[in-house]
Formats: sequence, C-alpha cells, structure tokens
Amino acid sequence: MGGLGVEEAYSEAVTAHRAVLDLLDGESAPGWHATVLRDLGDAQSLIAMLVVLGRACRRLGTLNGEGRADGAGR
Repeated sequence: MGGLGVEEAYSEAVTAHRAVLDLLDGESAPGWHATVLRDLGDAQSLIAMLVVLGRACRRLGTLNGEGRADGAGR
C-alpha cells in the first residue's frame, strides 16, 4: 500500500477506531463496541492478506524470470 501513496492509511484508521472505542462504553453499547472491534480485526486481516499476496506475486515474478513482480525487470 505504501507505493499507492497511502503509507499512513492503516495507522490513521487504527487511531480513528481507538478514538471511537474511547467514546463508547462497552457495557452500555456492547453492539457498537463489538462492531468497532470487528472492523479493526477486518482491517488487520486485510493487511495480512495483502502481505501474503504481495509475497506470492514476488515469488511468481521470480519463477517466471522477471526481475520484479510487476514485470519492470524485463
């Protein structure tokens, strides 16, 4: 994601979600509290999948004799 100009997107999203969690009381608003926590988990899962996909693309590029996964090494 860093190459797309959104280097700070994840940390900004986490900061925003934590700010919302600070405003919510888990006992009086358990549904909203759970939603925010689930959203944070979803974001973390997405980041992990992107890392795995990036590594797979890099490996495929190497197997095909490319210098880089995007083909720029040809």
